[in-house]
Amino acid sequence: MGKKIQYPFIQAVHRWNNRAFTEASEIIATNEFDASITRDTFGQEPQILHIPVPLTEFETESGSESSITLVNPRDSNKGLDTFLQIAQRLSEQEFLIAGSLYDDSLESTINEMSNVTYLGWCSDMASVYAKTKLLLVPSTYQEGGPRVIIEAFADGIPAIGSDIGGIPDHIGDGGDVIEDYTNPEAWVTTIKQYTSDTQYYDQKSRCARQQSQLFDHELIVDEFTRILRNTLAES
Repeated sequence: MGKKIQYPFIQAVHRWNNRAFTEASEIIATNEFDASITRDTFGQEPQILHIPVPLTEFETESGSESSITLVNPRDSNKGLDTFLQIAQRLSEQEFLIAGSLYDDSLESTINEMSNVTYLGWCSDMASVYAKTKLLLVPSTYQEGGPRVIIEAFADGIPAIGSDIGGIPDHIGDGGDVIEDYTNPEAWVTTIKQYTSDTQYYDQKSRCARQQSQLFDHELIVDEFTRILRNTLAES
């Protein structure tokens, strides 16, 4: 019934979006996943321009990284349940959670786990990445591409993420993608490769830093400005 009630509104929004995409002088998508949706839904081919990230704000001095981190599980689809199951299976590893929880009652469950630290909301993410050895992004829904991946990459932190939405586009060679992302064991197997193989970790860390440069805010702003000027000149 709820879908039937909402349908006229959804249909109107789709018509508006279709007109906007058809009449637009230029269309920009932030990654290939978003571009594919624009292509498949509206038949339009966008330029890809990554989200701008101030990389230097997240660079820290190396030496104290030890935790496997999850950032801001404010929604149940962010994969907190999977993250906690992974932590249970890797009791010798330190795990860190930064940000809001989708259910406040989960804090007591987290506090009972000796190898998991919950920081709560953090305004200084650089301090979180300074403690982070590996970032996990176990999302179960098609988000466009979490910025936290690029923030971590700026500090040379590899990421392991779900094979869904724009997450693989963001990770590139700077980490690994889990196809069977609802299976904790699949994550554990990949994490063990990072914790046991220093050469593999270092290679992914270097790739992560290289991948982050694609999102450098100064380069992105310059490119966006160029696109705007060209579009205005042609109008």
